[in-house]
Amino acid sequence: MIFKAQGDMAEEQPGFEEDISWEYGDLLCQGVAGLITDGERIIYMAGILPVRPNTGYVWALFSKGCGKHMRAIIRETAPFLSASEHGRLEYYVRCDTHSASHKLAKLLGFQCEAERLRKWAPNGDDYALYSRVKS
Repeated sequence: MIFKAQGDMAEEQPGFEEDISWEYGDLLCQGVAGLITDGERIIYMAGILPVRPNTGYVWALFSKGCGKHMRAIIRETAPFLSASEHGRLEYYVRCDTHSASHKLAKLLGFQCEAERLRKWAPNGDDYALYSRVKS
């Protein structure tokens, strides 16, 4: 599944990946995943990893300069998540990351269940847990 971006937001967020390679994109998109391009390079990729029956982890990678494509990212990702077969989707956001990542989670319909899971990641980073649960 490939989504093509329509640039509509001008703000650029610092600290995102410089580039996401096509090879890495091919590897990640082997499962349930999608991506947005600007015609030449990958701007954004997201997918769902099943972790147990009825539950999937949502992952996302953002390229530098993706801020101007944020409306397209939301427009394409929300229906992708809604169409998931999983009744529960979990999305983890590093606590010390940009507030835009936390805002995006909320704009995509996730609710914060835990503001800080201390030392949750293998490297000791703290993460917030967001979830979307189907009724």
